[in-house]
Amino acid sequence: FSVKEVHKRFPDGIPLLDPVKDLGVKDEEFKTLMTRAQELTKRMAEHTLATDMEEKERIAKVQTFERRAELLESAKVIRLE
Repeated sequence: FSVKEVHKRFPDGIPLLDPVKDLGVKDEEFKTLMTRAQELTKRMAEHTLATDMEEKERIAKVQTFERRAELLESAKVIRLE
């Protein structure tokens, strides 16, 4: 196949393979993990951070939270000294 042929066959992009159906994965633990991953992806997409804020605002909030976590960890180390 040439790249042009692939683009012609899949104009919306190459479809992802399903590990269970397409690749024959039979491990029950893997199936459980795949289900959990799909549920978490859905929950993250529905979360307030993903739906109610612009991307810049969301990034700013996450950075603020990360900075707060760093400062709390620093304060904890200082208290222990």
